[in-house]
Amino acid sequence: MREIQYCKLFTARGRFLRKKKTMNNKDNQNMITTKIEGTDFTYDKDTHYERDGHIYCKTCNERIDGKAIPMLNKSMIIRTACKCVRDRQEQEKQREKLLKQDRLRQNCFISKNQIAYTFENADENTDKDIIKKARNYVKHFDEMRKDNVGIDERIDLEKIVEVKMQIEELYKALATLTKEERELIEAIFYKEKSLRSIGRKEKVSHQVIIKRRDRILEKLRRCCCKTIKKSF
Repeated sequence: MREIQYCKLFTARGRFLRKKKTMNNKDNQNMITTKIEGTDFTYDKDTHYERDGHIYCKTCNERIDGKAIPMLNKSMIIRTACKCVRDRQEQEKQREKLLKQDRLRQNCFISKNQIAYTFENADENTDKDIIKKARNYVKHFDEMRKDNVGIDERIDLEKIVEVKMQIEELYKALATLTKEERELIEAIFYKEKSLRSIGRKEKVSHQVIIKRRDRILEKLRRCCCKTIKKSF
């Protein structure tokens, strides 16, 4: 009985190896090696074609041979992904993302009704403020994850985004200041020097320094407000 099982196993394995060998032989027959800028490059004639000394995809007509780079004692041409390959990779990435989301829902929720919940079909008794915060969190998820911010009823996500925008615009506004204006702002707010000490260094009264500071701050305020209004 055992001899019969071994015989069947070896027979099946033999068929598998012969089939694999046949497929490999077929693939090898389709492969063509050509010279590109004096360097060997192999491609599949069923899916690609050669034109003007380069290799292109038959489906999207994008070139797949990249630049030649030195590798040990010879050059090697890097194969680039054409649109077809990029699309397949993106589809696979999205498929894996959906599978991961499905696993998370299966692990996090108890009932099938909960698994099917979306913002559109959420229970009418659900707190509207919670829904709003959750929507904002999803909308800005990548940014929140980068800053390691978790969802919390106490967190105003719109306020966080608004503050981050203001900071970004402040940096842009600071770049519009003159060298003297930047040095004054740096001395007051970063080096925390007193207005009187700055005045003594500049050989002016501290009232003059106060007026300069206020003019610069007003300039920054107008610049930031103008940009943020455009953003909204």
